[in-house]
Amino acid sequence: MEVRRLQKNRRQNIRRQTKNYKKAAVCTKNDRTGDYGDSCQQPDLPIEVYLEQEEDFLVKLKRKIGEIEALEKETRFQSSSGRWMEERRKLLTASNFAKICKRRKNTSSSKLVKSLLYWTKNLQVASLNHRKNSEDIAKREMEKLLNTKIKPSGLT
Repeated sequence: MEVRRLQKNRRQNIRRQTKNYKKAAVCTKNDRTGDYGDSCQQPDLPIEVYLEQEEDFLVKLKRKIGEIEALEKETRFQSSSGRWMEERRKLLTASNFAKICKRRKNTSSSKLVKSLLYWTKNLQVASLNHRKNSEDIAKREMEKLLNTKIKPSGLT
């Protein structure tokens, strides 16, 4: 039995040594220049219109207390709320912040920026489906454990 195990290990070691592994793609300085500085993709708007829309966007981010409370009520049922999806795209969430911080300096940021700006909710991922199916059960169990009522909340 021991001999077979040793023979198998030798075969695997030989395979590992002779196997051609693909090297990871790394961006060089020349590869990145298209995503940064003057050579990056320019907005398809005249600069005056762009600056006006930028100012409007920044004004909308500043909310009054009444608007914050209304937003919280409207976004309580996250996945079924279109407003939640729209507003969440404007936020820098903890998971997005982690992606930004952990990104390597020599990796192009264009795909990350596109994924943050043009995020879609039509993801059919097993983990998200499991979360959606288990959320109510977990909530009830936590209510029993804490002996309290958990109220739904939205974005604030």
